Amino acid sequence: MNLRKAVLLGLLAYAMSFAASIIILLVLGVEPSNLQDIPTSAYIIGMLASIAITIICCLWYFKKEKASAEDGFKVGIILVAVSFFVDLIFFGVNALTATGTKEILIQYYANIYFWLTIVLVIITSAIIGHFKKKAVSVAKKTKRKKRR
Repeated sequence: MNLRKAVLLGLLAYAMSFAASIIILLVLGVEPSNLQDIPTSAYIIGMLASIAITIICCLWYFKKEKASAEDGFKVGIILVAVSFFVDLIFFGVNALTATGTKEILIQYYANIYFWLTIVLVIITSAIIGHFKKKAVSVAKKTKRKKRR
């Protein structure tokens, strides 16, 4: 497993998810000052965006890396861990300069859609690893048959 590549893709996934969230909220005309005021549709669209971003990052990761469901699961865990670490840094710095950060953090992590998205990211990563492995196996078998 290429940890450096997975961590860098985790940072990319975080940035892409952050940008997607802002775009989703702008398009829906939502002011995110209170997380409880965000409509369910925004969370669902955000989850779909996270799945798409996970697929892109996993396909990129497995371009030159060994693929399997287990490796995909590990990549998913790293994507989530990197996001959690960046959140800690972001909220930590924000807590020094803004009031109410603790409440926002509690609302953010208490949201069921947040945890569902994490589970979907990990499952999606494992599925991509599994099918990428199958695709490589089929391609190798086809290549061997052509040589004969």
